[in-house]
Amino acid sequence: MHRIPGILLALATTFVTAALFTEPADQEVQAADAPAWAIRAGATALCSVDVGFACNELGEIYRLGYGTKEDSKSAANYYGKACEIEYGPGCYNLAAAYRVGDGVRKDTKKAETYHKKSCKLGVNAACSK
Repeated sequence: MHRIPGILLALATTFVTAALFTEPADQEVQAADAPAWAIRAGATALCSVDVGFACNELGEIYRLGYGTKEDSKSAANYYGKACEIEYGPGCYNLAAAYRVGDGVRKDTKKAETYHKKSCKLGVNAACSK
């Protein structure tokens, strides 16, 4: 389990609080999107200091279009960063992206490489295939 050091948790709390009480720069963000915007801001701050969980969550935010436009290329980039940080679920999601060509060029060899890495990093679902 990835533990977030106290200073990073405090930093994330600060960024999320600031995000909640600051107007988004993008005027297209609707009031209903404010929580999503705040989550994205906090995850971006944590990902910038190499918290793998946050990078992977940013990948999910962009893949699903949660509070933003769907962007499979950005999703794959964030999964890749999570994987570089040795966060197994990021490798697993990156493998899935390469398997079907979602945001990246389809590449079964890369998919298999990231799939194996995710297993080594403790993603049990990756070990059963």
